[in-house]
Formats: sequence, structure tokens, C-alpha cells
Amino acid sequence: MGTKIKVGGSSESGIVPVRRRNPQGSETEQISASIPKELNQKLNKIVSKTGTSKSLLVTDLLTEAFEARERS
Repeated sequence: MGTKIKVGGSSESGIVPVRRRNPQGSETEQISASIPKELNQKLNKIVSKTGTSKSLLVTDLLTEAFEARERS
């Protein structure tokens, strides 16, 4: 699960890769949802093109949809 970091004889600082689970820093709630297979394939296609996480993509799409609905 974790990433192994080789330790040498140097005490110089280096870059340590860190995966952030919540990059926006806001509180989150875990949910489970069932979606049609075609929609999941579209999400996967966007994720592979943009390199973002699926959960962040869904969050952005839901936020945009709610904002559009409030404007209308």
C-alpha cells in the first residue's frame, strides 16, 4: 500500500510523493451510488483524459449541475 523510499547516506531534503485524499480541504461524506454502465464509461473516459480522480470529477459535475439549476 505504501511507497518505499530509499534512504541513502545523505541528509539532504528531497521530494516525497504524497497522494492527497481530499485536495480541496473541505469536509466530505462517503456515498455509494449506482449509475448506468454507459455513464460510468463516459466518466472513465474523462478521467483517463484529464488525469483527475473519479470522485473529484463527479463532485465537479454535481456542483456545476446544482449551480445551473439554481440559476434557472
